[in-house]
Amino acid sequence: GPPLPGDLGRPILDAQRRGDMAAMPPGGGPQSAAPNPAVNAAEAARSRNGLYKACLGVATVAVLAEVYLFVHKPRPRTTGWQWRPSADSWGLALHYGF
Repeated sequence: GPPLPGDLGRPILDAQRRGDMAAMPPGGGPQSAAPNPAVNAAEAARSRNGLYKACLGVATVAVLAEVYLFVHKPRPRTTGWQWRPSADSWGLALHYGF
């Protein structure tokens, strides 16, 4: 069909066939000599993102364990390892009874 308004596909292909278009410089375009501070800041934030996700995962597991222990109260056993909510602070306590 006829080209739509603003359709440059056919003229670009025709120019490429004729060899009228200039080749791109090696590397894809102009390169700046000075490092860009925004790029450096983005790379630093990306490297800290892994630590953030790890800490978020540990916190999520701790919250889920606390909720589980709150809903399913553990029965006291006389011997063995037990994990239960801490009595005097936030968090979990690991206890071994003889």
